[in-house]
Amino acid sequence: MKPDIGPRHTPDFVRNLALKMQLEDSNTADKNPELSMYKSIVCCVLLLVALGTSSLRAQTQPDSRGAKFQQQLRQTADKGVAYLLEKGRDETDGSFSKQLSPAVTGLCISALVRNGVPVGNKKVQQSLAFLETMVQPDGGIYGKGSHLRNYETSVSVIAFHQCNVDGKYDEILDRASKFLKGIQWDDGEGHGIESNHHGGQGYGSHERPDLSNTSFFLDALKELEDDDMQNSDAVRKALIFTSRCQNLASPYNSAEFTEHIPEGDEGSFIYSAVGKGETKVEPNSTTPAGGLRGYASMTYAGLKTFLYAGVDKDDFRVKAAMDWISRHYDLDSNPGMGKQGLFYYYHVFAKTMNAIGDPKLKDHEGVEHDWRSDLVSKLASMQKSDGSWTNEHDRWYEGDPNLVTAYSLLAISYCQDSPNQKQDAVSETESEKSLRHVVMFAFNDDASKEQIAEVESAFAALPEKIDTITGFEWGTNNSPEGLNDGLTHCFLVTFDSEAGRAEYLPHPAHKAFVDILKPILKKAVVIDYWTKD
Repeated sequence: MKPDIGPRHTPDFVRNLALKMQLEDSNTADKNPELSMYKSIVCCVLLLVALGTSSLRAQTQPDSRGAKFQQQLRQTADKGVAYLLEKGRDETDGSFSKQLSPAVTGLCISALVRNGVPVGNKKVQQSLAFLETMVQPDGGIYGKGSHLRNYETSVSVIAFHQCNVDGKYDEILDRASKFLKGIQWDDGEGHGIESNHHGGQGYGSHERPDLSNTSFFLDALKELEDDDMQNSDAVRKALIFTSRCQNLASPYNSAEFTEHIPEGDEGSFIYSAVGKGETKVEPNSTTPAGGLRGYASMTYAGLKTFLYAGVDKDDFRVKAAMDWISRHYDLDSNPGMGKQGLFYYYHVFAKTMNAIGDPKLKDHEGVEHDWRSDLVSKLASMQKSDGSWTNEHDRWYEGDPNLVTAYSLLAISYCQDSPNQKQDAVSETESEKSLRHVVMFAFNDDASKEQIAEVESAFAALPEKIDTITGFEWGTNNSPEGLNDGLTHCFLVTFDSEAGRAEYLPHPAHKAFVDILKPILKKAVVIDYWTKD
């Protein structure tokens, strides 16, 4: 197998080769002056290639604020939204993949709302109603008999909070917050600050806490306590647990595994600090000396927890994590895990980078990456024709299209300047602007009146069949100017969001209408626009 010396590694590879030749040259110069001169010339060329490659890569990074990026982001997101609304939902109760966990429904609700679907959308409301059936007497939001109580409740809290119009879910959120804090590992479970369990969250089955669940817990607390995170006792305890999961010897972490950190892994995070520590890296999760290999999804989760908890960016723990990330910037894999947990990684990567607040990430070679553009391009290239995403490596249920599409849409939402949340999309009737979809037809000369009337009736029936249509009118041309260019019919369809249009276009009722239209259609003109004041 040939070594990987692709674009990500080329500058270092070439630079190192040049330096190696210079070292060899210093040992042979006296013996063969002509060979020495030849090697010197080659070294110069190689170094120029290395510098040129780095420069070219830096110059060709796409701009995440450009129109091309925005168009790709919107098109990719709209296709994903349409998939969830039209193909992913259980139409009987509004759930998504409930055979796995109600958490999938929570994730899908958040993904839809953050990508422009109004909270008042009937399908979103049905999904929220399903999630309400998961509210338990103890305040948790989980399936009966579930061993995933923290995970399911945390994800549901985020969904309900983002859809909490006029305080509708205040009571549910208050009780869920108390439930989550009640199951956090602390003195109440017999684990004081000296215990490596202290401050962590597990799935809720009381086996042991882990960084993934602790990260979801912090996500939920940020929704609920964003203005007071640094004064939260629950956050302070979570920070203690998170620090102990980092591959970094420090006053915050004296675990045995920090004495044997694998080369290049300092600053990374493992799955859990309990016992001798645990990592999910497979194979070769440990070193012969007892070190534990960190991996990207947990490293971003740990860093995000630091940032949410108010840890300063100059703190050595944050710097160590950032250094590891700069040495492992990659969107082709979940570094340390290959393709396993890839879309979970994309989600936490985007959320963490958004929390950092820098549009560019400089890697260890000095190359600046426009992470938003890189991520959206990667997700667009992986999206299936029906708008969904799946991972052929089905660890952690990533073969499920609803779960993975939700992860992808959530990741995309953190690449937007101002993702749509409840403040931006409170209900379908409160939007100040509307999206107009203008359609004009000219029919074949031999089209009969009956056929044209059938098209008119079929189009006029769509608002009753497609919920996202908020306005509809039509008429025939009567302009005296004679500039209609043969177009005789005009239909005006109104939506409150681009996500609403994205649901409309592939809708079965719309496709059935198009099948009626095509045999007699001579020409069509379509223009869409947002209304302006």
